Amino acid sequence: MVYVDANVFLDYTEKRVGPFGQPFHLYAVWVFSAAQKCRFYIVFSDHTEREVRENLGNKDRLRKLLERLHNKLIPVRVTGEDVERARSMDPLNLPDAIHAAVAIRVGARYLVTRNLIDFARLVPYLREHGIRVMSPMAVDEIV
Repeated sequence: MVYVDANVFLDYTEKRVGPFGQPFHLYAVWVFSAAQKCRFYIVFSDHTEREVRENLGNKDRLRKLLERLHNKLIPVRVTGEDVERARSMDPLNLPDAIHAAVAIRVGARYLVTRNLIDFARLVPYLREHGIRVMSPMAVDEIV
């Protein structure tokens, strides 16, 4: 199972490009295409969905993506225990810590995010649980 951060969904739906022309949206396509090709299932938390919808411009693109991925998505809800674990891991970056806590609880093997810097303080906790944090550009390393 792969926990995919909200920024990857937003890169896809908003067709984001980085400040130096990096095709962030294409990296997101790689992630979702790999899931569609049965390489892995994507954990989709209500926290991810909320973050995506709060920052979303293209609702139709999200709807179509979720329809295409429907049999590859594992929906999960954030629990009170997830929030408590997140607070103990990184109270200054609670939104990302919640993603990490959910990934730990559900037994994800990877957490895919373009936001590697903000997850740096969470890496030791994730590694403890056998979860590797990786960029969408590295999705080919998922076996």
